[in-house]
Amino acid sequence: MRARTPKYEPQFLVLSWTWTIGRRVEENIRKMIEENFPIEKLQAMIDK
Repeated sequence: MRARTPKYEPQFLVLSWTWTIGRRVEENIRKMIEENFPIEKLQAMIDK
């Protein structure tokens, strides 16, 4: 995210992934992202 971007200019974060390995892999990746991605920091930026 760019701190110098004006507040009226939207910034987007797009997460996308696909695979065909199996359900367990999907659950592991989801769990890894949920545990390690700083969602609180993203929410704080959005709430400003």
